[in-house]
Amino acid sequence: MVLWLCAVGAAGVVTAILLNPTPVDRPVYGHVLKALAWLQARGVPSWVTYDDVERLANVALFILPGLLVSLLLARKRWWLALALCLGLSAAMELAQHLFLPERSASSVDVLLNGAGALIGVLLGSALRNLGAARRLRRTCRQG
Repeated sequence: MVLWLCAVGAAGVVTAILLNPTPVDRPVYGHVLKALAWLQARGVPSWVTYDDVERLANVALFILPGLLVSLLLARKRWWLALALCLGLSAAMELAQHLFLPERSASSVDVLLNGAGALIGVLLGSALRNLGAARRLRRTCRQG
């Protein structure tokens, strides 16, 4: 039940971010630029730009949903978790295009969100395998 609540909450947060009438980074744009300049002064390559940070945010946004959905579905349905996340991303980008004139819909965003979902699905698989390995070790010690 907790996993379901987390998944619904994560989907709600992602939806709120993607369907916000104005770009969610607008209020923090200057702060992100300052943080990026600070990082570049300390060794981050100067070719890392605000656009790179935005791309990374698109990936990060879907890691948790990919993880949660993959854990909710049967192990062999990992592909469905990825498909559901991609479908959500595509639907949100379409809604941005149709209904939110201040937002810019992008197929690249869907691919970046999909990469994040894939990372989440892989993390879910790793967590399941870790749990299976622990159960096997416990069984071997008992037997």
